[in-house]
Amino acid sequence: MNLLHSKSLSITAMPLGEIRMGCEAWGLSIAGKQTAFSALSNHSVLVGSANWNDRVVHSRCGDYLIVEGVFFTFVLSLGHQTLSLYKATLRDDTGTWCEETPIFGKDTLHLNGTNGKHYYVQFPFIPDEKFWPVFRAYEQLRLAQIAHLRRK
Repeated sequence: MNLLHSKSLSITAMPLGEIRMGCEAWGLSIAGKQTAFSALSNHSVLVGSANWNDRVVHSRCGDYLIVEGVFFTFVLSLGHQTLSLYKATLRDDTGTWCEETPIFGKDTLHLNGTNGKHYYVQFPFIPDEKFWPVFRAYEQLRLAQIAHLRRK
């Protein structure tokens, strides 16, 4: 049984255009009877294909949706309509890339996906409309730390 259908969720790939030569990107709009997430609709979640079927899974408990995007792995709390991060790729102006598990604050969550993976989330769950400003604050802090380490 497809858990996405059993939870009455509608997931739509939103075309964002070409991000590199010949490389298309899509955001995701996720909605249900009592759930709506728009934070991912204007950001490159999928690249190269709009097919999200193998990139979106439920947690085993059914309370969370895990979206494994190309630059981020998001964890969405369906009951609270909040988002968190399991993985993020940070990039600075000099070409430095860093893929990491974001740690921001003291909140933690262990969960298992229906795909058999374990996720240890160490980023706070943020309301949909406030997610990107909080992430940008984290990103600025981490990029400053990375720049300091690169100068050593």
